[in-house]
Amino acid sequence: MDRRKFIQLTGGAVIASPLPALAQKTADLPLVAVLLPSPEDIAVKLVAALRDGLKQAGLVEGTHYALATRFANGDMPQLPKLARELEALSPRLFVAGAMQRL
Repeated sequence: MDRRKFIQLTGGAVIASPLPALAQKTADLPLVAVLLPSPEDIAVKLVAALRDGLKQAGLVEGTHYALATRFANGDMPQLPKLARELEALSPRLFVAGAMQRL
């Protein structure tokens, strides 16, 4: 199995698996929705930086907020569908990123 396929499967499992538990455990927490068009390996780093920034501000995931993420993996036509998925979760805050062209 190549590295990209492994990352996609692992990332998909991480995103999909905690949803039922997350819904029960953090139902009363404000939801922060994050939509990134970037490839998943870059997007994961950006989400980690967001978590770090929120932590520096005194906000801890699971205690002060819940996080829902979606990555388009560079597939721009996928963005509206992913945005609708996140919007259906009724987030308190919606964070969207942009891809940088080199």
